[in-house]
Amino acid sequence: MASSAMLQRFQQRLPLLLSTVVVAAFGAYLAMQINDWLAITRTPVETRDDAAAVAGVAPDLQRMETLFGAPPPIQAPVSSLSSVDLTLHGSFVHAEPERSIAIIQRAGGVPELFHPGDELDSGLSLQTVYADRVELLRNGSLETLYFPVTHSAPLLPEDLSNLNEPAPSPPTEGSENPDSALLQQMEALRQQLETSDAPVDETTSE
Repeated sequence: MASSAMLQRFQQRLPLLLSTVVVAAFGAYLAMQINDWLAITRTPVETRDDAAAVAGVAPDLQRMETLFGAPPPIQAPVSSLSSVDLTLHGSFVHAEPERSIAIIQRAGGVPELFHPGDELDSGLSLQTVYADRVELLRNGSLETLYFPVTHSAPLLPEDLSNLNEPAPSPPTEGSENPDSALLQQMEALRQQLETSDAPVDETTSE
């Protein structure tokens, strides 16, 4: 009788015990979820600098250039002073470069007229005419020919009263000053260029 009474009481309290166990288990599970959520919210979020992020994504241009090899340096053509035995007497720069004229005297010869592209010697031709110089092309290399350097006149003493004026020498028949003839030729050439269709930009003579 006593055992049956205890069993009856246990059966009556069994649903309450099961409900208590279920509530305790659910409370433990809920506590674990809350703990995990708090741990996530307390962890500092890693931030990266925008510039660093862009640098990490952008391609490295320097490394890409090395893939195709370093580009060769661009070198401008260098013109050296001409060592040929030539003398520049005049240059006429025309608005059209191909119509420019240079008066050049070769060794042992007389001054001659040359246009850009004319050959002065074997492998040597006139390339460009400037107001103060000309450029020559020798076997693919540029050379510069300047006007001859004019030497300054010697210094004269302050007292010129004791100096005797030299008597003028009479001109000889059939003789002509080469400089005068060259100047006349240059003047005639200048007038010819002025009357042409395109005007002359600059005229330079020795």
